Amino acid sequence: MFGLSKEAVTIISNIMGPLGTLLACVMFGSSIGVIRQVIRDKSIGKFSYIPYLLQLCNCSLWVIYALGDWGDGSKLWCFVANGLGLIIVILTYAVYTYYCSRNEKRALLKTSVLPLIAIIAFAVYVVFADIAGKPTTPEVAALASGKACMILNLIMYMGPCAGLKEALSKKSTEYLPLSLGVTTVVNSIPWFSYGFVIEDINIWLPNACGVFFGLLQVLCFVYLTKCAGKEAHLTGGNSASQSFATAGDFGALVPTKSSMRNVSSMPSSMHLTALVSSTESLPQPEIPRVPSCP
Repeated sequence: MFGLSKEAVTIISNIMGPLGTLLACVMFGSSIGVIRQVIRDKSIGKFSYIPYLLQLCNCSLWVIYALGDWGDGSKLWCFVANGLGLIIVILTYAVYTYYCSRNEKRALLKTSVLPLIAIIAFAVYVVFADIAGKPTTPEVAALASGKACMILNLIMYMGPCAGLKEALSKKSTEYLPLSLGVTTVVNSIPWFSYGFVIEDINIWLPNACGVFFGLLQVLCFVYLTKCAGKEAHLTGGNSASQSFATAGDFGALVPTKSSMRNVSSMPSSMHLTALVSSTESLPQPEIPRVPSCP
């Protein structure tokens, strides 16, 4: 591969595989912040289920692909990352569904049933055909699921770009926080490197696009904050950006307290004014009169 020795390929894959797996698990775990709020409020509020449905389908297909094209074990880290991601997203999806209202459950099931049935049917076909000893089944499974993974990954990485339109039209980074673009870039680079050295276009192509789309989001954030002078939202996790975080958002793991005043962002004159006004409002102690000397 482009002059790389076998040893170099092994070293790169042994570094980028575990690193990509770790980052992918953190990315999938970014739903914890949303689920924590859903449990606390006992309602899904304005949070969307679409990111979790896409992640559920994506992880399932990657697991099937890794098992169908195991080969010399080069798909190990792909299997581990998406196997763990599948567990996380199933739990997330279950909690989300539990706290849906009746109408919300109806809409969720209407959208989810067909893609989930298709994936389950495909997985059952692969498993039973493999048990029956059909020699072409793994190759067919790898080809079909690999292309499906590539397309679905592209959709997931393009998802946050839908927030570009909202951010630019409303001149607000609330729809496109910095953490959303950074998450896409940071997660895509190891997987692009990993897929490139093992010569798997289904892995490196969507992640190459992920790097591009992530950088596009970061540039848009810089434009809105530096050129347009808009308020900078560094982390996501709110309902405004969550629906666009189809690939996850590290920023959703950062705890925020909306009730906490950001004193550091206040001008120094406001600091002094607040200090003076608070001092004037304090009750003044009574000074005892000292008797005069005779």
